[in-house]
Amino acid sequence: MPSSSSTIVVISLLLVLIAHNAFVKAFGPPFVPDSLNSKIDAASKASIKCCVKEAHLSMECAKSVCRYFGDKNYPDKCTVPIMHNFNQMVACFGAHTDNRACCKRKGVKAPCLDLCNGKNPDYLPDPAYVPCTFPGKVDNAIQKCNHDAWKRG
Repeated sequence: MPSSSSTIVVISLLLVLIAHNAFVKAFGPPFVPDSLNSKIDAASKASIKCCVKEAHLSMECAKSVCRYFGDKNYPDKCTVPIMHNFNQMVACFGAHTDNRACCKRKGVKAPCLDLCNGKNPDYLPDPAYVPCTFPGKVDNAIQKCNHDAWKRG
């Protein structure tokens, strides 16, 4: 039986993810060049494939959460699988590479830096991470550093 503190974290994360979806629906996804929206590039394909295989996400969920610079409108049915496979998803999104130095150079601070560490991540799904995914400078920096790690790999 899960502890009451882990249950509170899970419920809090669910509520914050719902709020994130409402934010994206109201204000739209982050601005990205049309060239990035027109197709899924090789780095996104690698991240999505990894999220399906290693994080056991459905293709729909993986395309939503593991794609770089795409629409981050997570289907509600993806929330629980994302939480249950959080570390595997972070590892895939970070190309199994520690990209924290890149993220720091771009101004990313804790706790968002955790989302730049794809090498052996060991984190609990925490509502504090949700603002890191809101459209803007931090989200774009995290995506850029993790995206470029696939290109280097």
